[in-house]
Amino acid sequence: MTTAETVFEVLTKEGGYRPLDKPIKIGSQTFGFTHVLVAGERANDLVIVIELTGASDDAQVTRSVLAFTRALDVLGSKRSVTAVLTSGQADNDLVNSINRVCRVLPIGAPTGPMAEKMVRDWLAVLLPLKSPP
Repeated sequence: MTTAETVFEVLTKEGGYRPLDKPIKIGSQTFGFTHVLVAGERANDLVIVIELTGASDDAQVTRSVLAFTRALDVLGSKRSVTAVLTSGQADNDLVNSINRVCRVLPIGAPTGPMAEKMVRDWLAVLLPLKSPP
């Protein structure tokens, strides 16, 4: 299972997020992020999962995120956007450039027996709080 799939599973099963159809269309623009998830009734979050690969162009990712958030602004959306960057090492310039318009969680590609726990820890800010027993 890829890190993007793990993010999808954690957010949908534990966070109550639901996936939006791909590609997502906002106004007249179409966006092809790896996954786009929207929070349930109690939250107003919109999560875009971007799987970085060796072929990913940082400038193109930046343009896509900036255009996506701008399209939401033009339509008057009140949703906060979180970009989850998976599978590749996010360049500092990429993170800094999109950090101005949305929350950024650069997860990378954790491996090993604790990989799912590490992903869950990164995503904790998006998950509901659990009361201690």
